[in-house]
Amino acid sequence: QWTSDGTKILIRLRVSYAEKFLKAQKKGKKNELWEIISNEILEKRYKFLSRQCDEKWRRLLTQYRRTHDAMKTSGNNAVKWQYYHLMQQALEPTGKKQTMSPSKSLLHESSISPLIYRSHPSVSSTLSQQHSPVLSATSEYSEIIAFKQVQNDALTKRLDKLEEREGEMLKVLQQLVAKLEEANDVEKQKLELFRTIFS
Repeated sequence: QWTSDGTKILIRLRVSYAEKFLKAQKKGKKNELWEIISNEILEKRYKFLSRQCDEKWRRLLTQYRRTHDAMKTSGNNAVKWQYYHLMQQALEPTGKKQTMSPSKSLLHESSISPLIYRSHPSVSSTLSQQHSPVLSATSEYSEIIAFKQVQNDALTKRLDKLEEREGEMLKVLQQLVAKLEEANDVEKQKLELFRTIFS
């Protein structure tokens, strides 16, 4: 379970490795970075797997975007999310006000397909001025992926429980078979004894 302190530590650590994530082209390399972050969080007495850290960061990015968009329509009073300002400081360039959330580079390396940006050279300049349909679509895609992951995890747990119950039932059946065989052997011995006596 992610606590407030644990989440803040994750944000700071993830930002400290931002440049390395941008340079990491292969998924395996990013997994290595998340493993490092997981180990550093463990040093702070918070135990989370690298996959859990990655998923938590993606959820933070999604929530930051929602809060940022809500603030644009309702003003600063609409900000209710406790990590908004910390994420804002982490994602915005120093001395610049970001006009969208989160930044293209962070969204790109956090699971969005690079084809979106490579196929449209003009997107970079457009995104800095207004919301892009591509950004909305990719954000929705990220949310769907996160939701599907939660569903898959829940299904995996249910299957594990079913397998565990099947294993227990199998053990019970094996014990019953053993007892029946034992009882059958006893009956055979009795039958042989009767034959010996009355023969």
